[in-house]
Amino acid sequence: LRRDRTAIARLTLAVGFLVATLCGTLLWQARVYESLAVQFNQKQLDLFRSAFPGQRAPAAILGRIKSEATKAKGIRKTDATSVSQKSALVTLQRVVANLTEEIPMEVREIKIENSRFSIEVELQSQIDAGKIAAALAREGFDVEPPSTTLVNGGHVLATINAAMDATSQPRPDDRGATL
Repeated sequence: LRRDRTAIARLTLAVGFLVATLCGTLLWQARVYESLAVQFNQKQLDLFRSAFPGQRAPAAILGRIKSEATKAKGIRKTDATSVSQKSALVTLQRVVANLTEEIPMEVREIKIENSRFSIEVELQSQIDAGKIAAALAREGFDVEPPSTTLVNGGHVLATINAAMDATSQPRPDDRGATL
């Protein structure tokens, strides 16, 4: 190693200089971020004091602002349990009742989440997808334009996304019962 001693010393010096440069750069960036955090905290404190004059600023200003916003909206809880869920069966019954029997179709999949649903059907043509969407729209559903894909044998796989309007009511069937 005597023969390579000067090269090893230079390499050690270069690595030491690289490590020192990296540490210096990281310390400089940390100071920049720290000063930005102080500036943003001060701006947040100033905004809180202007929005809520005469009140002491809490340690968690953002949490207080969120709670005041929910109070202003009139919402007591913001968790998922406070949102009223609509029955998926009601939506399913209305969708099935409004699928027209005049169009030959194979229902592949129905996904229902609250009052929104997605139905995937195999049809004879793209026009049939439009007819189904129009029939659902006539019954009070908020229907997006169907997306279609050509599948085996010239059939069309259509996906129709829609939502049940909050004001719409299930229509009675032929027997007078509500679906």
